[in-house]
Amino acid sequence: MKAVLKSLLIFVLLMSVVIPSLQGQTVRAESAIGPISLGFTPHDSVLDQNKPVVYMTKLGSKTLYAVNFSTGEMKTLTLPDPAERLDLQKGKLYVTQHKMSHDTYNVGPYSGGIAEVDTETFTLSDTMDIAADPFDIAVDQNGYIYISPGRDSMGI
Repeated sequence: MKAVLKSLLIFVLLMSVVIPSLQGQTVRAESAIGPISLGFTPHDSVLDQNKPVVYMTKLGSKTLYAVNFSTGEMKTLTLPDPAERLDLQKGKLYVTQHKMSHDTYNVGPYSGGIAEVDTETFTLSDTMDIAADPFDIAVDQNGYIYISPGRDSMGI
């Protein structure tokens, strides 16, 4: 169900406003009618349940995107390391950070990180180093972060 909602949301975003992508700047569309041109293919996305915003990552990029699909406003935030997967819980966005490349033949040691972004201010609030090649992330209602490791990494 979550995948269907993500796909539907991305389709709605692409069909509502044309916006140029400008690194580190907020861009506002003239009207909320027409397609949104993101200028990239989203790798992962999550919908904010409290406001009309979808957060997205671009594979291999340190940039995190926030698009308000009601107004057409797009914000970007540059993170310390490349961002890949994300999850949202209680106004905090958690983003996997890659400090090494995904390599099938790497047997360790592994390193990665988690960035915590405040969605109200769209600013980086914290970073955490982990001893894993993070593949995916989930955060529960109590704030516990779960990482599924990529490749053959076992330790976190």
